[in-house]
Amino acid sequence: MSKAGLIPKIADSIRSAETQEDKLAILSKYHNETLIKRILKYAYNPMIDFGLSNFTPRSMGKEHGMGMSKFMHILEEIIEGKFDYKESMFATNLALGHMNDEEATIFVGILRKDLDWGLEIETINKVWENLVHEYPVQIATEATPELLSKLEFPCVVQHMSSGIRVSIIVKNDEVKFKDKHGNNLPFFDDLAPQFQELAQFGSVVFDGHALLVDDKNVSIGATDQQIIAREGGKLKFMLWDLIRYDGFIQGADTRLGYNWRYNGIEHMMLLTAGKVEDPCFLLPTSHPVKIPEHAMGFVEKINSPVVIKSLANTWGGGYTTQELIVRK
Repeated sequence: MSKAGLIPKIADSIRSAETQEDKLAILSKYHNETLIKRILKYAYNPMIDFGLSNFTPRSMGKEHGMGMSKFMHILEEIIEGKFDYKESMFATNLALGHMNDEEATIFVGILRKDLDWGLEIETINKVWENLVHEYPVQIATEATPELLSKLEFPCVVQHMSSGIRVSIIVKNDEVKFKDKHGNNLPFFDDLAPQFQELAQFGSVVFDGHALLVDDKNVSIGATDQQIIAREGGKLKFMLWDLIRYDGFIQGADTRLGYNWRYNGIEHMMLLTAGKVEDPCFLLPTSHPVKIPEHAMGFVEKINSPVVIKSLANTWGGGYTTQELIVRK
């Protein structure tokens, strides 16, 4: 069978397989097919969003058109921010006008992020290790004496907030709010312009909590439903981290320590002064400490939980032992 007919055949086989075990067997059989690997990377990575979920193509390919492999570079260029929305539409419509009609459907499924192959991330990663990352959230670890002894100083001690964990993904002129599982939180969309301004219209990800505060910006204990409904207080976002977008979609970024990331948010907030009326974002109170004794001395003075964060710690999805939660 020609290469042109192979990809649709594999797609049909995967789609019709009833169990993950059956789908795994098909993927394993074709593990050397680099195009299948690239399709799955783009289609199933929860961090990749082409901004074309409502894309309606002018053409769905043509008989005897070119293979989609000739046009995969367009996906990478969209991810890298080389195209704005109009340019992305133009490039993809142009590609689809020359693509064969069997593979055009797959290409559109990738762009819309609705490829219907029924695969689980775990199944994909059994064939290509770590090809698709779970939605990346950096999680602090509960402190133990042993972990505290291994913490790299200097650090900052931050009061621990509570609320809805939110990633605010700003990519050029688009803002998306997602929960810790990568699900969209559209009920915060009215605040997108503030985060565009905060990000200086660049491509970054803010990490923090959505919460309710009183008129003195003191957090009010509230349920997720109350926060969503903005019931009983004012909605604010307590932002404690800033990640570059290209590192975020890879699931890790070793370029910047926490001191640079936190200072980045602080600097961005200063730049919004006078531009954003009644800003919805806050910074957690941070206390620098140079040695473990100073950190624990601070903890002894307060009654609420804190997070001790190493300033050298880089960002990555999953648990980190360089951010420790201390409870009294």
